[in-house]
Amino acid sequence: MGNVANWQREKRLNIPGAALQVAEREHAVVLTVTGEAGLAGLWKSLEPFIETGKKGFVIDLGQMRYLNSTSIAAILTARNRATAHGCRLVVANLTDSIRSVFRILKLERLFDLELGLDAAVQALR
Repeated sequence: MGNVANWQREKRLNIPGAALQVAEREHAVVLTVTGEAGLAGLWKSLEPFIETGKKGFVIDLGQMRYLNSTSIAAILTARNRATAHGCRLVVANLTDSIRSVFRILKLERLFDLELGLDAAVQALR
């Protein structure tokens, strides 16, 4: 998960149906998804950071085995809302199965599907 020494702050958020670990790394906020269920509360996790002026967000999906349609919709909604606030949201560490789903849905138009965590953070510079 990258160089731990670079992490400034980390806290765990409890969101119904999903577990998220949230940390600030350099200039980005990294949300590591640790549960298999939907990400209905993703936007609520981003909103406080946007209100404090954060502009770059990484959703680390490396621990996910699958995403359902609700999870995909939550990621797209968070991306669209972040963009509307002048922010950028990228995904990182997609497993082969999740990358395949993103390709089937043609989401490579919106997301770089090959980024690891470090590259995703750097892409937000």
